[in-house]
Amino acid sequence: ATGEVTEIVNLALLRDIILKDTGAISPKLAPMLKPQIKNTVTLEALKTMINAFTFNLPANR
Repeated sequence: ATGEVTEIVNLALLRDIILKDTGAISPKLAPMLKPQIKNTVTLEALKTMINAFTFNLPANR
C-alpha cells in the first residue's frame, strides 16, 4: 500500500455538499468564484488535498 488516496467513495456526495451553497455567492462575485470552486472539487484536486493532510500518517512510510 502506498498510503495515497486511490479513490473517493462518496465523491458525488462530497461535491454536491461543497457546491450546494454556491448559490449564496453574490451575483457580482459569482462569475469569478464559481469556476474556481468547481475546479477544487474534481477527483484529482480532492485527492491532492487529502494526500497533503495524510502525508505523514504511518501508512505512507
